[in-house]
Amino acid sequence: MTRISPTFLLLALCVSVSFADDDPYLWLEEVQNEDALSWAREQNEHTFDELRDSDVYRQLYTEAFQIMTSDARIPDGKIIGDHYYNFWQDDVHVSGIWRRSPLEEFLASAPVWETVLDIDVLKEAEDENWVYQTNTCVGGDSDRCLIELSKGGKDESSYREFSLSWATRSVSSCNSSSDASAAAVLEGVRPTL
Repeated sequence: MTRISPTFLLLALCVSVSFADDDPYLWLEEVQNEDALSWAREQNEHTFDELRDSDVYRQLYTEAFQIMTSDARIPDGKIIGDHYYNFWQDDVHVSGIWRRSPLEEFLASAPVWETVLDIDVLKEAEDENWVYQTNTCVGGDSDRCLIELSKGGKDESSYREFSLSWATRSVSSCNSSSDASAAAVLEGVRPTL
């Protein structure tokens, strides 16, 4: 078996750090930097100009847009308790809603949707550009969930404790730029009604 020398590992780390310092595009990693955004817009515009001139592009774009905005699309979601939950975006709910329908009605192809959380309303109430990421529910008899939101779609997430039965939907929050354990976040948190 080959053994890697600690000196070799240190040298490899130093070399990789030095390459990062020499990266002429490192400034593009500042996703909110106006110069980086301007550069990206210029590159996109150049590419889009070439694509938009293509008949194939126009046809594919039209078909994809019709599919993605159709009211007939199948609501992708999950079963929690006796309801079917789904995140939905359309012309009315631009940022989206987390909604539910009784499972019986959903399975009978006659869902009656109830809005559980409206991201557009939350954005306005908190004056923050929230982007819905996902939800994680504990399961079993518990109605506790974590809703993951990000500011403007950035990597850093804010986790909101959420109870499907509480009248007040946004109860508690914690911020994390890394993965958070649902159990750790839920432990000891009490609803503020």
